[in-house]
Amino acid sequence: MEDLNNVATGAKNQCQPRANERFCKCCYGIVEAGEDDTCSVCGQPTTRRLSRILRVLGPLLLSAVSLSPLATECPELYLTKREPQILGPVSGRFFELCNREYAVLVSEVTMSPLYAVERLTPAQMKGADQITRSHVEFGEDYRLPVEVRATSYSFSQSGWDRGHLAAAADFGSKAAQDESFLLSNVVPQSPKVNRGVFADIERAVRHIAHKSTTHVVTGPLYLGAPRYLSNTSIAIPSNLYKAVYSPQAGMVGVYVVGNGDDETYSVLSVDEFTRLSGIDVFPTLPDDVRAYKALPKPFSREVAY
Repeated sequence: MEDLNNVATGAKNQCQPRANERFCKCCYGIVEAGEDDTCSVCGQPTTRRLSRILRVLGPLLLSAVSLSPLATECPELYLTKREPQILGPVSGRFFELCNREYAVLVSEVTMSPLYAVERLTPAQMKGADQITRSHVEFGEDYRLPVEVRATSYSFSQSGWDRGHLAAAADFGSKAAQDESFLLSNVVPQSPKVNRGVFADIERAVRHIAHKSTTHVVTGPLYLGAPRYLSNTSIAIPSNLYKAVYSPQAGMVGVYVVGNGDDETYSVLSVDEFTRLSGIDVFPTLPDDVRAYKALPKPFSREVAY
C-alpha cells in the first residue's frame, strides 16, 4: 500500500519512475504526462514523458487482445445492467458466474476472480441480520473447467487467507451466504488485512446498504512482479479494492488497500480509480458523479445499525 499512500500524502520524493520503467511509481499508471514533468494522473513529478494508460491489472494480464463487454447472464446485479469494463489488453479466458445475490468474473490467468459484483438492498441487510452464522467449508466451483478451478488444497499451509470478494455477511439468505464460500469468490488475502481493515470496510458498506440500495464491485489489483501461491498458478494480489455507489445515500467512491501487513487505506473517486487501474467499475456513471468521492471511514468494530 506504500505506493498508493504516496498519492494521498504527497510524498513526492518516492514517486519517481525507476530506471527502465514506463510508469509512474507513485500511481502505477502509464499516462500522458503533457509537456512538463508532472504525472497527469496523480500530479506527482515524473522523469520523462509517458504514453497513454496501458496498465490494466498489472503486467500479469497484459497481452495483445482486449476484453470485450460480456453478454451477462445476470444483468439485474449490475448497475444499469452494465458490467465493469477493463480498458486495455488482457489475456486468457474469462468466466462469468452468476449466483443468487452476486456475480464474479474469473480469469484463467490468475485462476481467481477479477471482480465480484453485488446489488445490496435494505431487505437483504435485514435478512442477513436475522441469520445465525454457522461454519461453512469453502468449496470448489464445479462450473469452472478443472484447469481454472481453485481447490481446497490450493491455500493449504500457504499463510494466506481465502479472502472473500463478496462478503458472506452481505447476503439475505442462508443459501446465498453459503454460495459466497465458493472458491470462485476468493483471492489470497493477507490475514491482517482480511480480518482487519478490509473487514472494517465491509461493515461500512453494509451500514450504507441498511439505508439504501448500494452497488458494490470488489476485486484485486496485480501491480509489480507477479506472485503465486506455492505450487499453484493462483496469483496473489498486490492490492484490493471495493467500489461503492449508493445514489440515495449520496455515497460513491473506491476503497483501496494493500495486501500485506499495512492496514492503511485510500479512498479514490471512480474517475481516479479508472485512470490509475484501467478498470471502469461503473461505466455508465455521469462525469460529475465519477469525479466525486464520499465514503464513510471503515468501522473498526461491529456497529449496531
